[in-house]
Amino acid sequence: MTTSLGMIFAKGRKLRSLLLGKLYRIAPRKVSYKGFAIQSAAGLESFVTKRLNYEPKIKCLEWMGSDPQLEGRFSVLDVGCGPGVVGQMVIRDANLKDRLDYHGVDQSDNAIEHCRRTLPEHFKFIKRDVLKDGLPPGHFDVIMINEVLEHLPDYKTLIAAAIDKSPKVLVITTFAVLPERRTDRRLWRPDYGCYMNSYAYQPFLQFLRGLVKSPVLTCDFGSRAIDRDWFPLKANIAWYTHVGAGTSC
Repeated sequence: MTTSLGMIFAKGRKLRSLLLGKLYRIAPRKVSYKGFAIQSAAGLESFVTKRLNYEPKIKCLEWMGSDPQLEGRFSVLDVGCGPGVVGQMVIRDANLKDRLDYHGVDQSDNAIEHCRRTLPEHFKFIKRDVLKDGLPPGHFDVIMINEVLEHLPDYKTLIAAAIDKSPKVLVITTFAVLPERRTDRRLWRPDYGCYMNSYAYQPFLQFLRGLVKSPVLTCDFGSRAIDRDWFPLKANIAWYTHVGAGTSC
């Protein structure tokens, strides 16, 4: 009986996602992420602390630290920096903490203010809606897009914009690019002011490979089921590639 009820609920979630996906295609929404808008300083600090051991980010920092194209000092743009998870990981990394010119960008006032309170003064933070206003001006050796793509109308626009800036390295972490999915699933969450999309793995990888000349390093930390309708399944994946001709990973 329990198994039968579980199957019924699973089918119900699938139907709900399908219907909401069709509504998305009719009426795409403007993203105004509210995830950090109502959190206290203590809540933001707790958010950061719980994510300091997030494996995909750790792997990407390891790749950056050993990349021969990033010898010496280099600049990083952390797109969707939130309240400073990557920044806190960097200052704890003996290999990177004195080598990075770090720039974080986010559209949340609370997140940016928390970063400025808790991270070194020479770290730079920019309050900006990258979908509306584009990426910040200037050249960056590394552009990181961490757990952002799932919340956008589509992943292609931001990735293409990052590659157009010609960084040496593009780094992406995702939690809802799923090897198990054959097609993209799009879901709008009005309470968060953003999408909770799940993207199919193969089309995502093919798109990325079509934009860069180098191999794409991929590290899949595995899928796991979670008890949320909007993300019934998560797969934590790190992606790392050099941008432009004549480079290789």
